[in-house]
Amino acid sequence: MSHKNGTSDRIKALSLFIAQNATQVSELQLGSKPDLTSGELEKMTQAVSDACRELEALLTEPHEWLAQVAWGYMDSVALSIVLEMNIHRHIQAGDSQTSLAQLADITGGSIDLITDKTLYDYYHTVDQKRGRRFADAMAGHYNTPLDEPIETIFPFSTLNRNSLVVDVGGGNGQHSLRLAAKFPGMRFVVQDHTSVIQSAQGTVPAAIAGRIQWQLQDMYSPQQVKGADIYLLSHVLMDNTNEYETFR
Repeated sequence: MSHKNGTSDRIKALSLFIAQNATQVSELQLGSKPDLTSGELEKMTQAVSDACRELEALLTEPHEWLAQVAWGYMDSVALSIVLEMNIHRHIQAGDSQTSLAQLADITGGSIDLITDKTLYDYYHTVDQKRGRRFADAMAGHYNTPLDEPIETIFPFSTLNRNSLVVDVGGGNGQHSLRLAAKFPGMRFVVQDHTSVIQSAQGTVPAAIAGRIQWQLQDMYSPQQVKGADIYLLSHVLMDNTNEYETFR
């Protein structure tokens, strides 16, 4: 039996096991069989949980699995914050709900933690070395299978050959550099903070350097480039909601 066929058979077996036992475990946890010992229930629950983890591992591509491991530290950091601010003491077991607004009010956290500087302000002023590392990480993320290339989402091929694209908050210019190589004649303006631009300018291949312009631009300030064909905001808006009217 080939490795591929063996994996496929194992996936089917795990899926069947989970389907047959997950509902039963849920019912047992609700006390549908009071004569079942806690040890027996724990053993059944663990078996289903282990099967779910194995199934996830088999279905996950290697590069995605590596990314999950690399990003796993965020769970530890979040748990550390929960313990430091005693958040867990303010969440009651059961069906009652505790809103984020309530938690923010009762934990007594310093308002300076969220109003002194934003993450990006900190990166670009206090710790520029970490900011450059963040920009490199973003570029690496988009140059791997971890993220869908933006040209597969928007039909750049339908634009005029000499179209102008403004890459707002473009970091190292990962999108613009790739698009410039694929669409000869298309021009790009990559906008970001000074610290990011300075470290990125030297990475542009000579073949496309003439069509890439780097520009200092605070996205909270009026846009300098008017009348561009495309204003590209990739992974930017989720940090700047309409509540703050960022781009009005």
